[in-house]
Amino acid sequence: MVAAAVLFYVGSATAAEKPRQGEEILRNTYHRIEANLERNSFGVPLFLESFERDDRVHVDVYGIFDHPFSGMLNLLKVPATWCDIVSLHPNVKACTYRELPGAWLLTFYIGRKVYQAPEDAHQVMYH
Repeated sequence: MVAAAVLFYVGSATAAEKPRQGEEILRNTYHRIEANLERNSFGVPLFLESFERDDRVHVDVYGIFDHPFSGMLNLLKVPATWCDIVSLHPNVKACTYRELPGAWLLTFYIGRKVYQAPEDAHQVMYH
């Protein structure tokens, strides 16, 4: 089984850590939340951890999926999959993607939690 940690923080990215440090952080996080993964109301090993600080809300979603990581990696290479994932967030009004020479361009339309037309939302583009 593969433990996967997903952090949804729309609008910013952090520098990649050295692979060894990333493995250690993931392993330590798993041990810290292991009991929460086993006992929850979802019926599957899934845990949501959130907190508010000033005017920001931070949420981490952790889960264990009985699928090889290589299969998940292949899915995450498909732009439509990212649109399916980020569209679950209430501030994402729309997601579009298009192929560029040698790359993909993903555009997320970020707005308020209440109804807002995508054309009135802020565009965040990722290559």
